[in-house]
Amino acid sequence: MIYINTVRYKGGIEEFSYLNKLPVIEYLKENPIEFTSPVAFFVGENGTGKSTLIEAIAVAFGFNPEGGTRNFCFNTSETHSSRISRGGNP
Repeated sequence: MIYINTVRYKGGIEEFSYLNKLPVIEYLKENPIEFTSPVAFFVGENGTGKSTLIEAIAVAFGFNPEGGTRNFCFNTSETHSSRISRGGNP
């Protein structure tokens, strides 16, 4: 079973944010990521946005970016943008 079919960039990042310089964000602005398998691997150089993408997907679906479940969340500090909507499609 595939739980997430597609990830698309919907905007909302401030114009001068470092996030706009991440290769994954630059890519997503032009291309959605399609998931066709129940398992996905994110591979790339340091600083390309792999963890940022995974955290954004987690937050968009109502999970904590630091891990856990909807009912059991780890939270060391607020590290993600308040602009990411929770509980919907990314």
